Amino acid sequence: MTPTSPLLSDHQSREALLSVYGDANSGAPIVQTFGQLDIEYAALRKHCVLFDAAHRATLEITGEDRLTFLDAMITQRVRDLTPGEVRDSFWLNRKGRIIADLRLMQLEDRLLIDLDTLAAGATAETLAEFLFAEDVTIANRSDQLSRLWLAGPTAPLLLTESTGAQVAADLPTNRALETRIDTAPVVISRSSLGDTPLFELTTESARLPALYQRLLQLGALPHTEPGDAPADTPASRIRLRPTGWHAINIARIESGLPMFNLDFGANTLPAETALLDSRVDFRKGCYLGQEVVARMHALGHPKQTLVALRIHGADESQQAETGAELFKPDAPDKPVGAITSSTISPMLGGAHIALAMVRWGAHEPGTTLAVVIGDRSQTALVQPQSQFWPPASDA
Repeated sequence: MTPTSPLLSDHQSREALLSVYGDANSGAPIVQTFGQLDIEYAALRKHCVLFDAAHRATLEITGEDRLTFLDAMITQRVRDLTPGEVRDSFWLNRKGRIIADLRLMQLEDRLLIDLDTLAAGATAETLAEFLFAEDVTIANRSDQLSRLWLAGPTAPLLLTESTGAQVAADLPTNRALETRIDTAPVVISRSSLGDTPLFELTTESARLPALYQRLLQLGALPHTEPGDAPADTPASRIRLRPTGWHAINIARIESGLPMFNLDFGANTLPAETALLDSRVDFRKGCYLGQEVVARMHALGHPKQTLVALRIHGADESQQAETGAELFKPDAPDKPVGAITSSTISPMLGGAHIALAMVRWGAHEPGTTLAVVIGDRSQTALVQPQSQFWPPASDA
C-alpha cells in the first residue's frame, strides 16, 4: 500500500485538485493544482514554489558494506561516494530491464535512495535477495520519511532564511547536506529543471506539516488588499507559492527530463531512455543486467528510443494525449511510436511539445512524423535534443 501524504488533509482544506498517482485503489493522492495553474507556473519560473512530492519514496541503506554491495548491484559507480555526493542510477533485473530509477544520496552514516513510490517495495525486496554475509541493512522508510520540492530562482533565498545559513543556498547540483529547519532534521539535495534550481527536502513524515507551514510562513506573501504594496521583507523577495504537479510537469517536459513510469518503465532497457550517460558507468565491473547493457552498447543502438517532438498545427485548446500513436506520413497505418508526455509550453510561446518513444530509424533529428490530435493529423518534428528550454544556445 502506497503511503498517504501527511499533508493530504491540508491540501483538501485548500480545495486542491487531487489525482491518484498509480493504481486507483492503492496509489498516492497528489495535488495537480491549487486552482491557479498559470500563476503556479509563473511562480516556478520567476520566484519559488513548494510541492508535496507524495509520488516519491525513500529507501535507507546502512552498514559498513553498503557502498561495495550497491556498486555490485546497480548501473552506476558508487563505491567511491563521499558524504554529500549524489548520483543517479538504474536498478535492473537479470534481463537488463529497469526495476527502478534511483537517486542516491550518501550521508555520513547511511545512504538514502529517492525513487518512485510505486517501485519502492519491489526495489527493497529484490535488492535484499542478494544479501549474504554483507554488513548491509535495507529499509523501506517510505512511511517514515516524506519529501518536499522547493523550486525556482528565489528558492536559495528561502533556504537561507529557513536554515539561518548560506550553505544550503550555495549547495551545488548533485550535492546533499544534513541540516535543520527549526527543530526538524532535513536532508537537502539539489537538482534542476533546466535552468531552474530544484531542492529536494527529506524529513520525518511526522514533521512534514510543520515544515510545510514554516516554509510558507517565511516565504509566502501575506494577503493584502488590492493596491497595497507589500512591505520590503524576505517574503516579498521570495514570493513562495504552493504548487501542484501540473506546473512542475510542464517545466519537466520543457527541460526534456524523462520520468520513470511515465516516459519509460519496467519493460524498458537503459539504452532506450535517453538517460544512459547519467545513469550507467561503463568503466565499472559487473552488476545485475550488465551483460545486456554492454551487449546493447556494443551493437550501437536499441530497437527504440525516447525523442523530443515539436508538434505543429494544433491550436492551444488541443494537446497530444499520452499514448497517441505516431506514424510516418507515407505509412499512416503503421505506428512507429507513441507519445509518453506532452504539454503546451509557456516558455516557447504556447508551442506544443512532447516526449515520445519511437522505433530506431524514426528517431533522427528533423524526421517528420504524424500524430492525430482530436480528429486531425498534425505534424510532429523530431528535435535535435531532448531539452526544449533553455534552448541549446542559452544553456
